[in-house]
Amino acid sequence: MKWNIAMLVAALVACGSDGPDAPRVEVAAADVRSLESGDVVGRWSLELGSLPSGITVAPATGPPLVLYYEGRLVELASGVELGVFVPPFVRTGFADVAALGRGLLALTAVSDGYIASLVDGSLVPHFCYEPGWFDDELDAVQLSGALALDVRHDRLFTQPLTVTNGGFGTTVEGFFSTYDLSSGVDTQWWRTPDPSFVATGMVVLDAGETPGETTLLVAQGDRLLRFDVASRALTPLVSLAEVGLSFLNGIARDDVAGTLLVVGSGEDLDVPPEVVEIPLDAVLQRH
Repeated sequence: MKWNIAMLVAALVACGSDGPDAPRVEVAAADVRSLESGDVVGRWSLELGSLPSGITVAPATGPPLVLYYEGRLVELASGVELGVFVPPFVRTGFADVAALGRGLLALTAVSDGYIASLVDGSLVPHFCYEPGWFDDELDAVQLSGALALDVRHDRLFTQPLTVTNGGFGTTVEGFFSTYDLSSGVDTQWWRTPDPSFVATGMVVLDAGETPGETTLLVAQGDRLLRFDVASRALTPLVSLAEVGLSFLNGIARDDVAGTLLVVGSGEDLDVPPEVVEIPLDAVLQRH
């Protein structure tokens, strides 16, 4: 990577400016296959009543880490709490996490993304996706429940939603967007088909030779979808409802194991949220 801790701390926060003119993403017609219990190779039960909001695996290394809404970061296998980061807005908490390596993490919250350090416990604003084009009277902010690291091209992907009334009003538009990892500056935007599309996790499937050839895997509801940057096509792939996850809260790719880790919950509120591990090939087959 081309950045270091000093660059991250010194980087200026830049807000989005190109959203209104962003090209539109199109949803492709596709059959959604249901994953079954035989596709699951690992399963971990989390705390009953907890609110996991993301999961991540550091590039080329482990272990998997689970982020909780209130800012706790917990090692999946051992349950050891590695750090606690206080969200800037307690009512909305942290929505997703991406491990950057060397003890650094990217976190999303209301309007801003942050760089957090497990080494010294610092939390620094780094990238901003609040809409600079919106009427101030609407008190609009942007929220992103999905975050992915593109190691090859040194950038972050998010899925900001523009929400009025300080984040508690009407969702009026949604986007996919990218940010330069070193500077935090937004570099590209794509408008989602309608505001009802809410991504709750994403990972890079294939970075491609150029940034324009990147493919993402995106979590929404109980489904996983593929987003092709080149064609702007969003293709539904599989549902995880049959394996007990009706509401996905985050996904992470384990490159060493060749698996996808999915954190989520079922319809029954008396059942704790879980992390389910699935071979990536099981998600992508037939597509």
